[in-house]
Amino acid sequence: MRRKRMVMELLSVKEAAALLGVDDSRVRQLLHDGKLQGQRVGGRWLVSGGSVRDRKDRGRRSRRPLSARNAWGVLAVLDGHQPVGLSDAEKSRVRTRLRNLLAHGQLSPALVQELLAARAEVRSYRVHPGVLPVLLAAQDVVRGERVLRHR
Repeated sequence: MRRKRMVMELLSVKEAAALLGVDDSRVRQLLHDGKLQGQRVGGRWLVSGGSVRDRKDRGRRSRRPLSARNAWGVLAVLDGHQPVGLSDAEKSRVRTRLRNLLAHGQLSPALVQELLAARAEVRSYRVHPGVLPVLLAAQDVVRGERVLRHR
């Protein structure tokens, strides 16, 4: 019985950048963010040719990630509130962007997650068990899935 030998095509950062039509620094950022597969060998990145082809096949995203301020504005509007801390022009852009996405049937939870993902930040804290009920009752505290963990 013969074993099939898997050969993984590896590309340099420069080759991957040329295939994707982006700058070398963008390829390194995609590797760092886990959006391209690769490995470091001798201080240099080698990029998986398959992950480059997959990314190219999906096509370019025309949407830039939202700034942190606009991300909070989008969340406020989606929650039915007025965006806080945005200029009138920024509020208008947020509402227009959401209206356009709704009009074209493109506003989905997956898209909102994509727009906000670059701005996500998870923070973990240890608190005294006596303080926990007070924190969980606060309006501005968002409860994560692993909030209650005892040691």
